[in-house]
Amino acid sequence: MRRRLALVSTLLVVSVSAQTAPPAVVLSAEGKVHADVRAFPGGPVGEAPGVLLRRARIEVTAEVDGRYRLVLEPDFGEGEVELKDGYVEADVGRALAARVGQFKTPAGYESLRSSSDLRFAERALPTALSPRRDLGAMLAWETPRVEVQVGVFNGVADGGSAYGEDGSTTLDGAARVFGYPVGSGASGARLGLGLAVVAGTERGADEAPAFDDYETPGERAVFTYAPGVRADGARLRVLPQATLDVGRLHVLGEWALARHRLDAPGGPTVLAHRAWQASASVVLLGVPRGDDRPIPRRSVTEGGAGAVEVSARVHGLTLDRDAGPLAPTASARQATAVGVAVHWSPVAQARLGLTAERTVFEPFGVAGAPEPETFVVLRAQLDL
Repeated sequence: MRRRLALVSTLLVVSVSAQTAPPAVVLSAEGKVHADVRAFPGGPVGEAPGVLLRRARIEVTAEVDGRYRLVLEPDFGEGEVELKDGYVEADVGRALAARVGQFKTPAGYESLRSSSDLRFAERALPTALSPRRDLGAMLAWETPRVEVQVGVFNGVADGGSAYGEDGSTTLDGAARVFGYPVGSGASGARLGLGLAVVAGTERGADEAPAFDDYETPGERAVFTYAPGVRADGARLRVLPQATLDVGRLHVLGEWALARHRLDAPGGPTVLAHRAWQASASVVLLGVPRGDDRPIPRRSVTEGGAGAVEVSARVHGLTLDRDAGPLAPTASARQATAVGVAVHWSPVAQARLGLTAERTVFEPFGVAGAPEPETFVVLRAQLDL
């Protein structure tokens, strides 16, 4: 399977180099740095308290003849070096593009949003059930009113990403449709509705069970499978999603279902996990831009106050009741979180944000629930 993906990638590159005239090449670069001060007051501590360089990325794009693109985005954040995105893309025509390489699977709505435009320090719990970055090939059709993506991917665990070979032996198929049936601009209401489906099979092994822990936004494990449990058959993710923009108000709602067939010491079983979120943001100062973060109408350098946005959300994750015997006693069956955030952009490229979130847990059966988590993040970001 991987050889076939590599062949398609090679053909795209050859089609670029086979131009009869010297093609025009345009190079561009964008960068981002997100630095956090993180705290877990009055409770258990999640991952990376204190000061954290959350992201340090540079995205380099080479565009050839206005139709072909090579995109590379390495990340130097959190003390590691990873290639987040690396793909080639060709405009086929009639708003259709073909892409091959490593990039985001077309699945969860918030998972697909740029980290530079997030309303909270971390994504909500539906992202824990959505595949993230993966190696694959995709066709994308996009107009101002509708976007459609269809592709095949190596396949990753819920909430996971694959960088390079991950040992997967099968492919996942992914399809997503998102459109705006109501509204046409920022001046009035604009409703967006969409659905993503990712389906395939996966066979794990004891040393590589083909799934990850489910975590809170503070990267504290909600649920962990016990040793000896592994993926063994069909998996399906279904992710309906909706947005609403009315003037300065932006609303996001999404739901996620992840259904897996597992092999466990007690025999094969099928589990279905669910997650959801509802969030709302209001631009107090600045120019609203829907999904994208607001920008100042007048920046601080021009004598203005910049852009200010406040946000609130509630989100949750519920594990299948039959998953209880497959997890250590410390695992929770359900997590529910409530968060608030405020962001200020003195200029369009800079942003300072404060996020506070409280997550409570419910156990399986009569076992004691894990202690609640309070997660506070102060983030300074620069996006160029």
